[in-house]
Amino acid sequence: MIHTANSLLWEAMLAAPLEQKIGMAPDEVIAYIAQGHVNASNALLPGPCAEFAIDIQDAIAELPTSLKRKLHAKLLGVFVAAGLDSSAITDVIVYPNGDLIGAFVVIDIDVFFNRTANEWATWKENNPFATDGAIRLELKIAEDAQNDRGASEKPGLQPGVTHRKAVTQYILLHEFGHVVAADSHLLPNWWEEAPGSAENPYPFLDLGWQLSEDGKIKPVEQQDFPLRQ
Repeated sequence: MIHTANSLLWEAMLAAPLEQKIGMAPDEVIAYIAQGHVNASNALLPGPCAEFAIDIQDAIAELPTSLKRKLHAKLLGVFVAAGLDSSAITDVIVYPNGDLIGAFVVIDIDVFFNRTANEWATWKENNPFATDGAIRLELKIAEDAQNDRGASEKPGLQPGVTHRKAVTQYILLHEFGHVVAADSHLLPNWWEEAPGSAENPYPFLDLGWQLSEDGKIKPVEQQDFPLRQ
């Protein structure tokens, strides 16, 4: 969470058309990312390279209109970095008093450009497991023809540039879920303390999770399993 010193900047970004919310990260985001991601301290790019910007725009353009409306009301921007050691992160910008302005997404260009869609999905799903090979998952999110679309035919791009729109759409839908859920009462806000009681007034959380007596979030019994921790 970032307590902004420049709320006018973020209010202007929030009001911009959805398709224009792709570009350069403001200084507050750069400083914030550098605090928790040492490798990315100097790696936030001045803006997404042309081919990746088009992938992001295409991914957003194909979203349902109802979701676009929800995003427009909360999404501040989609920014590009390198060296995050994860596919993407989402966090919020708040006024000095803690009231929400909106949420931003930062995505790691290295993760997307160095792997095809299915390579990325398999890499991501194997992250929680030890590297001794005892457990390995493979995930397929794109058919072979879409796994790597090959050289782009869109004007202005260099020959041989590949696109991973399937990856971009997959991860952005996940991150946009966080954006829409922020301060929505569907889930407890991740930047706030646990609710502190066993009551569960959150309709989405109630699908598979419960609040313990001390207000901690844990899976309902039928959703828990060995080694989940």
